[in-house]
Amino acid sequence: GGGDGAGAGGKNAAAPQKFYESFEPFLTKQSEAKPCQSYDSFNDAVDEFYSSIECQKQEVSNIKEKKQISGKLEKIKADQEARIEGLRSQVISSNKKAQLIEYNLESVDAAINAVNEAIASGFDWKELDQMIRSEQEAGNPVAQLVHSLQLERNAITLQIRNNLDDFENEEENALQCVAVDLGMTAHANACALYQQRKKHEKKETKTI
Repeated sequence: GGGDGAGAGGKNAAAPQKFYESFEPFLTKQSEAKPCQSYDSFNDAVDEFYSSIECQKQEVSNIKEKKQISGKLEKIKADQEARIEGLRSQVISSNKKAQLIEYNLESVDAAINAVNEAIASGFDWKELDQMIRSEQEAGNPVAQLVHSLQLERNAITLQIRNNLDDFENEEENALQCVAVDLGMTAHANACALYQQRKKHEKKETKTI
């Protein structure tokens, strides 16, 4: 074979390497309408055709690899941003809860002391929960602070709000749930939450 060994069509303008759709010993009328490349011999055309196929495979492989790397980097970036956002939320939450306890120091201490006294008096957890619900229905202001009990970890969750500042919209000052440790005073619980905030801030700085 010699003459017009041609690779018809398929040249990739975006890359310096030529890519071909087919090769022929002679240029046919069907191929005349397509871009083609002539070679001195048919063997040269065949060699060029298969060489271009290998290059094309390599380019496709490189594109896939780049996409995979890009996808992994995007995932890492998204995970990092989510972690930073989570730490920022924890910073805001810890700070707000600490402030709420400080706004209600006497009430929080009263609730902690009341639950501790009930436990010391021999109430089991179920009886204590029933007693609190009964006192809430009777309008006991201290009992009404208690949202739920987590006695297995020596804690209770209180529902408190900012009673010191003025709010135009009452919804902005809705009751907030704050967990407190029964083994600490209200002030100590607030300090512990401020320490949590500092810890989250340090983690956020390291993550960034």
